[in-house]
Amino acid sequence: MLRVYDVAIEVVRELGPIIEQIGRRNRNLAGQLDRASSAVPLAIAEGTYARGGNRHAAYDRAIAEMRESLACCDVAVAKRYVEPLARTTRAKIDQVIGTLVNIVR
Repeated sequence: MLRVYDVAIEVVRELGPIIEQIGRRNRNLAGQLDRASSAVPLAIAEGTYARGGNRHAAYDRAIAEMRESLACCDVAVAKRYVEPLARTTRAKIDQVIGTLVNIVR
């Protein structure tokens, strides 16, 4: 399993309280963030054991879901539902995206 999988799991853990906080104001946005962030480690795990084009497709999906998660957080901040992400959480998100982008090149 790729090490980035563990980082993605950490991101899911760190987003949990944020999802709950957003959910008090906007259930749809919270649900979208929950689904997108949860899909990242699932797609990474799928890609780890896939072959050829299927592997790239799974990693591409993980990148897209991580970016969607980030966009959900940005929207929640813009609507003043939550404070901006902690620098460490944002760094982990960037690490997941960067690592996967390098793999699919």
